[in-house]
Amino acid sequence: MELQYLKNIRTAFNPAHIQIALDGTFLALPLTRTTAGVWSLQDLSFKPLELEGHRKTLRCMCFGHGSQPKYICTAADDYVIVWNIHLARQAVSKGNQVKGKVIGTTLGCIQYCSFSPDDKLVAACCENDVIILEIKNEKVLATVEGHTARLTGAEFCPHYTSTLVTISEDRTFKVWDISDFSLVYQSQIITASPFISMSMNIEKPQVAIGTADGQ
Repeated sequence: MELQYLKNIRTAFNPAHIQIALDGTFLALPLTRTTAGVWSLQDLSFKPLELEGHRKTLRCMCFGHGSQPKYICTAADDYVIVWNIHLARQAVSKGNQVKGKVIGTTLGCIQYCSFSPDDKLVAACCENDVIILEIKNEKVLATVEGHTARLTGAEFCPHYTSTLVTISEDRTFKVWDISDFSLVYQSQIITASPFISMSMNIEKPQVAIGTADGQ
């Protein structure tokens, strides 16, 4: 596999410790403390799409799984907002204000977010809990609790759409059934360091989990 350098992007706000988004077509970074920028990977020299709607500092962002429409979720301590990138681009081309859909308000410190495979739900990690948000009706469906320390990730399984996997600084992972918000599996403490990252296998129902000590 050949690697190719594309471009160095500088923003006015340091994105360290913020969940940024990349899906192979678009890249999303905080342009400022409260504004997200979305670049097309086809040409990173073009001006990014600016998404303005937050008053608090951006904490995380993620792309939806579909392409028509293409969604991005941005989260801060004030709002969780879902944006339709196609409609946002149309608004910019017509000189209109870009508007997103607020699906959650003052939920707390959201440190991670992800879409369900059908882009109907967003899982938002808030301290030790996961808040499940429904996009269409703009409401909180449930809060699932069980971890004893701060969550560092939550991802839906691409093979079983109602399955959600969460990881935490408590050094455990849990598997949830979102159809009834029940806990399906809870691991033992299996490492000496907190879990800090995870990635789903799109080919098989498997998940890889990374720890703070490099495992």
